[in-house]
Amino acid sequence: MFVFLILLLISFFNMTRLSNYLFVTAGVSLAIALAQFKKNQKETGDPLKFDRLSFSALIFSGICFLISFLVGFFLT
Repeated sequence: MFVFLILLLISFFNMTRLSNYLFVTAGVSLAIALAQFKKNQKETGDPLKFDRLSFSALIFSGICFLISFLVGFFLT
């Protein structure tokens, strides 16, 4: 379901090929960050506990989303 929403959003913005790859990479990175965050939440019981992997995946996904929108905006 999540993949179909990403593909729909990509086709809606009609971005370039580089922007599509970055957008999908950001979505996968965001999914990894959320999975790691939920795993840490179950293990520690602290709802706001971040480790280095989830924090770096969130930063990486933000950078990829930003670059994909900039590439899609300026190259289309």
